[in-house]
This record gives sequence, structure tokens and C-alpha cells, in this order.
Amino acid sequence: MRKFLILLLAFSLIALSPYRLLAQSPIAIGGGSYASFVPLSESRSTLNNNQGSQAYQMEHRSIYAVDSLLNRPLPSNDWWTYALVHPWTGKLWAYPALVWADATGISIAKPAYWEPTGCEMKWNDPLSISILASSPHRLIASSPHRPFSPQSALISHWSDYMIAFVLQDDNAEVRVTLMQGSPFVWLEFTNAEPTINNPDPNALTVFQHTEGNTTTLAVAVLTDNLTPEDLQPYAFRIPRNTQITYDYLPEQSLIRTQFHISYQDIIPTTANGMWQGFLPHHYYNTHTDIAFLTPTYATPRGEMRLAKGNNFTIDYPVHGMLPFFPVPYDSLSGYDPELMRTLCAEYAQAGSFGADTYWGGKGLTQMAHYMTTAYQLGDTVTFELAKSRLRATLIDWYTYTPGETQYYFARYDRWGALVGFDPSYDSDTFNDHHFHYGYFVYASALLCMLDDDFRQQYGDMARLVALDYANPYKSEPLTSNLSPFASSFPSFRTFNPYLGHSFAGGMGNEGNGNGQESSSESMQGWGGVWMLGAALGDKDLLEAGIYGYTIEARGTAEYWFDRGRRNIDYTKYIHPYCCNLTMQGVGWWTWFSGDPIWMHSIQWLPISPILQNYLTEDRAFARWDYTQMYAAKEVGNYEAPTGGLGDESGLGNVCLSYLALFDPDSAANVWTRMRQMGKALAKNPDTGGVTYLLAHSLRAYGHQDHSIVADYPLAAAFTDSITGKTTYAVYNATNEEIAVHFKAIGDEAIRREFVAPAHRLTLFTDSPTLAEIRLDGPSVVLPNSTNDYTLRFLDQYGATYRADSIIHYTAPATAQLTEVRATYQSMEATLPIRVGALPYMASATIQPAIDYLALGNVVDFTLAATDQYGEAYPVDWSYHFAPSTPGQYIITYEGQFTVRDTIVVLPPYPNIALGKPVTASSHENAGTLPEGINDGDLSTRWGSAHNDNEYITIDLQQTCFIDHITLHWEAAYASSFALLITDTIPSLSPFALSPFASKQSSGGVQTVELSQTGRYITLVGLTRATQYGTSLYELEAYGMPLAGDDTALFGMAIYADRDALTLNEEVLFEVKGYNRLGEEIICQPTLSAEGATIQGNRLQPTTTGTIRLTATVGSITATRTFVVMESEQIIGTTVSPKYITLPLGDTQRFTVSAINQFGITEIETIELYEATALGDHQLVVSLGGFTDTAYIHVVDYADLNLALGKPTSSSGYENVGTKPENATDGLLDTRWSSRFMDGEWLTIDLQNTYAVNRVKLYWETAYATHFDIQLSTDGVEYTTAYTATDAEGGTQDIILPNGPTEARYVRILCHQRNTGYGSSLYEVEVYGIRRPTAIENTYSEDNQLPHLILRNGQIYIMHGAKIYHISGQLLQE
Repeated sequence: MRKFLILLLAFSLIALSPYRLLAQSPIAIGGGSYASFVPLSESRSTLNNNQGSQAYQMEHRSIYAVDSLLNRPLPSNDWWTYALVHPWTGKLWAYPALVWADATGISIAKPAYWEPTGCEMKWNDPLSISILASSPHRLIASSPHRPFSPQSALISHWSDYMIAFVLQDDNAEVRVTLMQGSPFVWLEFTNAEPTINNPDPNALTVFQHTEGNTTTLAVAVLTDNLTPEDLQPYAFRIPRNTQITYDYLPEQSLIRTQFHISYQDIIPTTANGMWQGFLPHHYYNTHTDIAFLTPTYATPRGEMRLAKGNNFTIDYPVHGMLPFFPVPYDSLSGYDPELMRTLCAEYAQAGSFGADTYWGGKGLTQMAHYMTTAYQLGDTVTFELAKSRLRATLIDWYTYTPGETQYYFARYDRWGALVGFDPSYDSDTFNDHHFHYGYFVYASALLCMLDDDFRQQYGDMARLVALDYANPYKSEPLTSNLSPFASSFPSFRTFNPYLGHSFAGGMGNEGNGNGQESSSESMQGWGGVWMLGAALGDKDLLEAGIYGYTIEARGTAEYWFDRGRRNIDYTKYIHPYCCNLTMQGVGWWTWFSGDPIWMHSIQWLPISPILQNYLTEDRAFARWDYTQMYAAKEVGNYEAPTGGLGDESGLGNVCLSYLALFDPDSAANVWTRMRQMGKALAKNPDTGGVTYLLAHSLRAYGHQDHSIVADYPLAAAFTDSITGKTTYAVYNATNEEIAVHFKAIGDEAIRREFVAPAHRLTLFTDSPTLAEIRLDGPSVVLPNSTNDYTLRFLDQYGATYRADSIIHYTAPATAQLTEVRATYQSMEATLPIRVGALPYMASATIQPAIDYLALGNVVDFTLAATDQYGEAYPVDWSYHFAPSTPGQYIITYEGQFTVRDTIVVLPPYPNIALGKPVTASSHENAGTLPEGINDGDLSTRWGSAHNDNEYITIDLQQTCFIDHITLHWEAAYASSFALLITDTIPSLSPFALSPFASKQSSGGVQTVELSQTGRYITLVGLTRATQYGTSLYELEAYGMPLAGDDTALFGMAIYADRDALTLNEEVLFEVKGYNRLGEEIICQPTLSAEGATIQGNRLQPTTTGTIRLTATVGSITATRTFVVMESEQIIGTTVSPKYITLPLGDTQRFTVSAINQFGITEIETIELYEATALGDHQLVVSLGGFTDTAYIHVVDYADLNLALGKPTSSSGYENVGTKPENATDGLLDTRWSSRFMDGEWLTIDLQNTYAVNRVKLYWETAYATHFDIQLSTDGVEYTTAYTATDAEGGTQDIILPNGPTEARYVRILCHQRNTGYGSSLYEVEVYGIRRPTAIENTYSEDNQLPHLILRNGQIYIMHGAKIYHISGQLLQE
């Protein structure tokens, strides 16, 4: 035996991967940031026992697209995405056609009927196309063609509703073009020749045109009233790009969508445009002037109607919606505003946030609901608590720090994506992005509306999260509306603009294309984009949200709910509607439960104004839907003693809120009964308060009236069905008053007009009337001067009632305090003014007034100034102070006069509370003594008696400067508390506490910034969050004593140029000492760092994770934390194939791969092995410092199974467990089983031409009694080598009667079965003898040495790319 290295193919990932170019770093966007790439430690690898996400694998997996597309963000979540990440296309559902490509060729089918359950649309025998490539050496080849052997299908184009893919083999190529709604599938062959098998010409017809070396096929799907003659003029007009654009027209309250097709005529034609099909959401409840023609197609989405043209327009009415539910008026019977306040307060204090993007997102949205409700109720304390908790959690998600393991977003650069960590439900592979991130976007929108600082600082990060799934920008050739984000994200990742809905599957599905379960969470994703666009004033984002929401609302109505009962075959389908939509059909199942209640309720959650809008378009349907659910559910009723809906706080509220959409009185009554029964449904923290709000809000104002539309998208009308009274609601998200006009849908006449105040939700129940007049103007005027004052007229809603008036006022001659007065009708307005010299800045101080600052903190200084009258004087000055080293700094304002302040920046303060004396009002037991609060041990704690107003005091033993305090709360925390810094022990009682401002808490670790001086620290637990006491693991106070030696060493700082490292990466550091004045002094610290080596001032990590470098001088320590990121490492070598049987004399190519911890190839080499001796042999290979072994069994050629592992196809198969490849996998416990019919076949491609003389068949009990063994060299023309007419199954070892026959393809054609099932084979083995190999199978540009080739008894010489006669004459180049 001989082995030798033939080729080194080293393709280190260094050139492609950011993982080795730099350590992980945050990318700043506004005040937030995201990770530049996913930390390697997050990814699934052998180093973390295969736990983790698939981030690394996603960024390095094989992509099946032409090179020119690989520099664009890759799309996901579409009907064709499976083809992008797999070698072969899988089923491509391009309505009305179905197309797939594999190693055997291309198949096209017409799905035309529902299978017996009515869930999936099926098709009869497909049209199949096999392909031969033109031989590159026709002069000496026995045939002008050779087998066409592409390695995969490659996507070559995508646009809004079409794709193209290519199959390539050397100079031969086939391009296949599919367009949604087109009757045609186009195939363009270059240097290749198709052979067509069309078993049903009544379903499909073929048009063919050949010119030179190019053949074009147009395969058309036929239907009633559409003949080949109708289609022929359009057959060779091939689309090259498609685009759907949209415009929001607020004055008409509609979204206008326009379809445009760019095409190329292969041959001249006078045809008008193209045939284009439209689905039910295009033509039901819309307005269009499209002239639909008589022919239609059946599709899994219902009836497809046809038209001709290349530009089409469809208008959809837009129904506005509010960002949050309006609270009821206090006097509404049955509504308790105090209970509403209590529910909000309970959730604000105890509502939780999950750690992954799905459950974490849900928690964000729920907190946002309670925040907006508390805001409307005027409950400032609860509003601020809910807002602060929501804000803190979102900021955590929207800010990345190297070393974080949760609560951040990271970039997938290859896919143009942001992925949140922790992911869940395969969101790391793009599953459900619009579900997960829709919660983030909606919650961010509500917070941006009520927190301008958050909007300015983090609105851009929220926008990026929205753009991940709803990027409205394109970089297609037809697009002119580009933006900086156009190249960062794919356009509308999860939404297909033609099909009218989103897809949840990131990578698609081989058989049914793709699908989506929860239509309502998808709708919430769109509503979140709508609201965020409004909150940010981002017109593009706002209109994208309106567009996606409006179109998908129609798609949901047609394809999930099927409200018209017209798109599903209910003669077969026994369920209420679809709850799991795929490209192949409909389904009544969920991924997580078999209870029918979930099939319904997965379309109803989470309740919000976003869902209320479209779910109440047809309240009669909602009532029917709810009734169907309640009759079929398996869980108990609301009132069940146990195990009922009343005990399900989540599910119970989903169902009850849906009931409220059509019967709010009943929903309110059920909720009240649940509260009285103590059921979980009506308790917080959960969504019980949201259900309570919704039911009573609808009782107060009525249901959304979809017959009335507005010219502002955050406006809606609500009509009480009993009284007929309409309430007009507007949330004005802008900075100015706006006029909003309401009108009846389809009517141009304005019904009502209101002026909406800025940044407010206003409910207009009555016509505006004058309610107030107000004066605006200067507060200080000169004596004898004449000044203009504006008299404003306001209605009862706080908006402008009529145009302002200007009042000219002349001031008295002497200085004095007076007022300007104006009257209008019976109303009076006054404005106090001062007559005297105009104000000037008389004094000023720099704020905040602080003496010390710990290194690492930043301060924004401003100037607090007063005028000569002692009034505040506005000065527009600020200074952002972010010192990098300790020292004394002078902060200076230079203006009308100079103001200076000195601040000392010191190394990080020590914990001065550690081990100091402590007293407390009480303790729970001997295990929760007061001393546990400052012992430095986070496993011990202080816990008070089970009362409010319990307190604890730490004596620092001298007056200290206290920079900040960190509280480590136990689960029993105080939801409100007071922190007192005093010079003497405070005397505390419940009455003495009232003057102290309380602070709010949500538990966990909480830092309170102070910058105060004092000796005693007292914490008072004002309100407990639980029924237990107030409990803290640790109270840490960071600062310094005011007395001491100013020149002695106070602290140290460790400097390094970076904190994020990769494994074994060296970093330089420096330790400096400082005294209390911030002056640098000499120090000689002792250094230590577990998990790293230290040599001088060099640190090198030896492990991943967090490494803490510590410098110590006596009792003074300084630390610096380094985050060590995992790096790519070769962890093994593999050889492929691992086990192989070779015939004597053959040469085998082995691939040797060095694999990293993520299973990705880092380096690859090729080795050739020549089988020179019979028997068992081993090939030991080495690469990347690792070895592997291949096991080789060498046999005589006649004993080699030529079919083992070869590409195998069939006319059809019974199910996914009986596919054709099972018949050649070498296993006798797997099998191919045909469909239940005669005439089925199985074909094996031996991938080379052999002299076949023997076939061995292993039949299952369902066998063929009459079958042929057929052979072919080209896969087109077959000859019968053996026929059995009375076979008995079992194992048949068949010697072909005509002796060895040259063949590449072996087909078993089963004429007749022995049972009612299909024909079934466990295994097929094929044997033969060696024959000379054809030229076209051995030619390679790599063949640089002259060598002989035998063909048809003649000897030729090949050298490089030239072929010579044996005499030396050049024959072909």
C-alpha cells in the first residue's frame, strides 16, 4: 500500500473571523452598546460540554449562495431560507408551483388537493428534469454529453417575492427562477441539455427555446380556463427583480402598496406585462383597481386570482391605535380606582424579568403596562418605581460590558443581526425574533414616551433591536430610499411582503418551507415598531410598523382565523381554524401543549392595545372563537376548586382578556369573582391588573369603532354599543399640539376635529369648549416699557381652543412687583411680573458641590446661578468630567465672571462599614443577627422582625465622607426605605420618619449615591416587599475618614490599556499609589492573580473567565478585573471517510481536518491512498498536533458494493422514515418504502460508469412480485437487464443474464406489489468489474504530467489542458 500527500488546502479562519482579530469590545450606540460579536464562551463547544448557543456555528456554517451575494446581510425566516443553508433546496413553495432540486435533477409539481385531514396540500407525480452536461472534449468522447453532477444548489438572487438558484458543474449551468404568484417556473441551461419527464400534461406544460449553447424552459402550471395558448406569449419573459413598496397616506387613512416586476425577454414578444397571482389578503377587505381574470389556482392559502401587468396597486385601510389602555373614569360602576392603584403597586414592587429574550421581554412589556397605568392614575410613587425598574432592566439589556454573560445584545455580522443573550427557543438561529424582540421594542416605546432621557440615551439601541426584524431599508437595485442601516440588516427579516405574514422559523423547513404558530405575538412585534417609530419621531420606522401591522392583520384574518370560512377545506378539516400555518397548509397543534385552549389562546396573547385593534375588527367572530375554546378546553373552568382557569394566572388572564374584547361586563364580573375567591388569576404580580384595566376601560368607553378612522396613527374612536356615545382618543407623541381629524371609513367628509396636547393621551368625549385663558410673556420688564403678552385660549382638554391674542402692556414708571391681568368673557388670567432692571447673573456655584470623586466615576457639572433679585438665572453650561487618573482638579466656568471649584479624585474607596459596630431595632432569630449586615460575608444576613419601620444603624466610629452605599438585599427586601447619614445616633419612631424622603427598591444589589459626611448610617425599612421582615446580606459603605495623615498612602490604582483579553494574550499594567490629596506617591505592592502568570509588569491569563489582579501594601489593596475571552483552539483531527472498503488497485482521497472546539474546520489537507494489497489496513494522519486513523478494507473488485452510500432517488416514498437513501445506507434495519401504488421506482447513481453484472435485493415483507432491473449510462435512456414476474421477496442475489453491462445508473422498477402497501427494500447492493474510466471523468486542470487515456480502444495523451494523438498531433485544447 502507498499513501502520499497530494494537496495542502489550509484555510485558517483567521482571515474571515473577527474572533481572532481582536478581543471582544462594545460598539457604542447612543448611551447604549452591543457586543461586536458573540463571546466565544456563549457558543456550544466541547469546552463547555456542548452547552451554549449556536452563535459561532451560525457565523461559520456553510451558505449555499453565489459569491456575489455573500457580502450582503443574509436573510432568514422566509419561505425559501432552507435552500440557503442546505446543499439542496428542499421544497420551494412558489405558489401555485412546487419546486425542488437535488442531486438527481429538478422536480416541479402542481399542488392541487388537500390530503384527507385537510391539513396539507398534496400533488400527483411531478414533472422531472434530468440533465446532461456538454462534454468538454467532444472530439474524442464517445458522446457529446457527460453526466451533470452539481455538488449543491446555490441561491443566485433574492428579492421581495422571487428567488433564483443555480446548479453548476464545470462549464455547465442551470439557473432556475421562481416568483410567487407566477404560473411559470423558468430554467435556463448553459452547456447543458435537459431531459423532461412530464407524467401529467394536464397539470404542467413546457415551453422550450434553444439558441446556441443555451436552452430555456418555461414550465407552466395549468388550471381551468387557462390554456397553453394563453400562456405561450409570456413564457420567455423572465423576471429579474421584484419589489413591493408602500406609502402611508394619513389623510386617507390607508397604506398603499405597489408591486413592481422587472423582467427580461428571452425572445421578442408583444405580451402585456406578466401573469401575476394574488392571494386572499390582497383582494378581500382592500381596495384595488387590478383587473382580475377568470382563471384561478388552488393554493394552501386559498384561491389565487390572476391578472396581467408588471405594476399593481392595492390599498389597505389603516386603523389607528393607542400606545396603552386609557384608565376608566373613577365614577364607573363596578370599577375601583384604589384597587387599580394597588394592582399597579404590587407589580411595580414584585414583577420579575426573565433572563432570556422571550420571558425577559414579556416581563418588560408587563412592567410597561403597569407603568403607563400608574402614570394615568397620577400615582407618582408607583409610576416612578415601575419606570425605574423598567429603565434599569432595559439599560442592562442595551449596554454591553465585556465579560457579561446575560442581558446584552451581540452582532451576527454575517447575517446582519442583533441577537440577545440569553437566547431561548432557538432565537440564536433566528427563530421567533419578532416574538422576542417585539416585547423589547414595545416596552422601549412606552418608556421613551414617558422618559425623555431614556429616549435620548437608549432610543437608538431600541431602534436597532427593531431593525433586526423589521428593517424597512433595502439595497436592491430598484430602491432609492437608503439609510445608514440599509447595509446593516436584511430587509424585513421575518416578514414576507407578498405572502402577507411573518415566518417564525429562522432556517426554514425541508418539506413545508416555513411556518408560524403565534400570529398575535407577530402582530405585537409590528405594533411595537409602530409605537417606537412614533416615540422616536422616526417616520421610516413608524411607517414600516404601520405597513407590517396592517398587512399582517389581513393575513392573520385570512390564513389563521379564516374569518370568511373560505380558505380551508372544512369538509376535511375538523378544527375551528389554523393555529400553525406552513407553506404547505394549516395545522391545529402547538409546540408545547395538546390542550385545545392553547391552540386558541396562542393567537390572543399578550393582550395590549396592539392586539385589541385587529382582534375586535370582527367581534362576532371573537365571540364564536371564545365559545369554541371554552367548549373544547381540557383545563377546568374559572371557578373550579383546583386546576381551573382561575388558578392559571397567565393562561386565565389571556382567556379572560379575550372575553373582554367582546363582552367586557362578563369579563369584569368573572375577574371580581376570582378576586373574591382568592384565585391566582386576580392576584399580582402577573397580568391580572392588565385584564382588570382592559375590561373596565372597554366598559367605560366602548369598543374600538373600526368604521371611524383618523389622519394620525395614534388615534382611535371608541363607541359604547349601548349608549351610542363615541369617545375620540389621541396620544400625541410629538412635541407640539396637533389637529387630528376623524371621519367615517370611505368618506372624505371630516366627522370630528380635535386639537391634541403634546405628549399626552387625551380622551375627547365632548366637543371642545373654552375652559381656561392663560398669559405668557416676560416676567421682568423695564419701567415705562411696552411689552407683548400672549393670551392663550385652552379647551377642557388643555389644547388650543382658538387663535392666541396679543396684549400690549405698558409697565409702571417705578420699580415694583405687580401683575398683568387679562379678561375674556367671565374668565380672568393673571401673570405676576417684576418692574425694574433686567436680570443679570449675580452669583453662581458649580453643581453638584462635591469634594471627592472615586476614580472610575463621571460627573456632569452644571452652573446654578441667581440674578440680583435672588431668582434662578438660566445659564447654558455643562462640563462632562471623566478623570482617568487620581489628582486634584479645578473645574472652571468662564463667563460673565469666573467660577471655580476644586475636586480631589482618589483611587476607589474602601468599604469603611466593614466590621464596624452595629445596632438594630430587632432581629428575626439567632441566625439573622445585626452583625451579619457588615461582616463581609454574603452568605450571612440581618433580618428584622416581621414589621415595617424596622431599622439598623452602623457606627463608623468617626466622621467620614461617604461616597456611596451598596445594598445586597435578601429576598425579603424593603420596597421602600430611608437611608440616614447623621453625626449622632438618630432617635427613631414611626412619627419621626415622616420627613425623610423614601427610596424605592426592587431587591437584588442596589447602589445609592450619596456624597455625604457623617458618622452613623441608619437604614429604615419603611415598607416590606414580603410578609417577612427587612433583610440584607450586606451593607457596604464606600468612602474615607475625614481625619488622618494626608500624605500617607491612601490607595492605589492599577492601569492597563485594556481589560478584555483572549486566552494567553499578554497585557502590560502599572500600579501607582496616591495619598488623600490625590498626589502620586511611591509604593511597592505585592501582586497576585489567580488564573494568570505575572512577570514584572506583564500579566498573561492561563484560563478563561474573570481574573482579578490584586496589589497589596499592608491593609491597602487595589484590584483590577480582566475578562479573559475564550479563543479558537484546535482540539482534534478527523479523517474522512473513517471506514471504507476499496477495490484492489483503486486510489482513495481522504480529507484530513483540524477541528476547533465548535466543530468547525480550521485547517484541511487531502491525502491519497492507493490500495495495493488485500486485507485490512490503517491510515494514520496528523494535523494541528493531533492524529486520527482511517480503517481501510481492501477487497477484490467483484466483492465491492458499488451502491453503498451513493445518491439514491425514487418516484416517491411513504413517509420521512422511508426515504430512498435508506436503501443504500448499508443498514438492514432501515428501508425505502414507495407510495401505495404500482409503477414506483428506485434509482441509484453509482457516480461513475461500471460494468455491472450482479444486483442483490433485500426486500421487506411488502415487496414487488413483478419488477425490472434497468441500467443506464446517462440517467435518461434505460435498458432492461433483468425481469422478475413472480418474485417472492426475501433476499434475491441476481446475476444479470446478459453479463457485465456498462452503466452508471441502476433502476429498480416495481410493476406490481404483493400487498396493499408500497414496494419496500431494506437494501440494494450492486456489483461489477473494473472498466477504463471515461476522459470526461478524469480530466482536470491539475493534471500537469503527461498521461495515457484509453477510450473506445484508442490511446490518447493528455498533458495539462491539451489532448494529443499517440503520434504527437494536437487534437484538442
